[in-house]
Amino acid sequence: SKLKIESADQEAFHQITIDTFAIISEPYHYALLELIKTENFKWESRWIAQRLNVTISEVNIAIERLERVGLLDRDENNTLFDSTNGFSTDIREGLTSQAQKRFQERSLEQAVNAIQSVPVELRDNTSMTMAINAADLPEAKKMIKNFRRKFCQQLESNTALNEVYQLTISFIPLTNKNGVEK
Repeated sequence: SKLKIESADQEAFHQITIDTFAIISEPYHYALLELIKTENFKWESRWIAQRLNVTISEVNIAIERLERVGLLDRDENNTLFDSTNGFSTDIREGLTSQAQKRFQERSLEQAVNAIQSVPVELRDNTSMTMAINAADLPEAKKMIKNFRRKFCQQLESNTALNEVYQLTISFIPLTNKNGVEK
């Protein structure tokens, strides 16, 4: 692992390896790291499980894994803390792994489930269809990355954090490349 400075607002993000990400690719690992930032957080597996809507066993496994890969550490009082100071990321430009694909699938499944189970006042699901020039894709990806980073920075600047949300953005082709059959 190494610290890496990303372009958007020059925030420090902790770059993790593909191997590490494979170990923690279930979205609740990142949700736990974010939950630590919230006011009234408790290092109690039952409480964490209730807040993240996962099992106590999944919480215990996640804590053990996060500690093993170095994203959680212990202080002199043996209390766990997020060793990345809240800036862990799995983003590695141009690389794709099965673990990253699985993480994105789970994230999208959570978004689909939220449409049916979370009141509209507590979520936002939108989409937009547009015609583009494929040569603009690198710039589009850069714009989305910058938006994500600024969005996160703005919302996490509040000192009274009390919930964990996930932003899932998909920018996908709806057409075959220039009408070529697959």
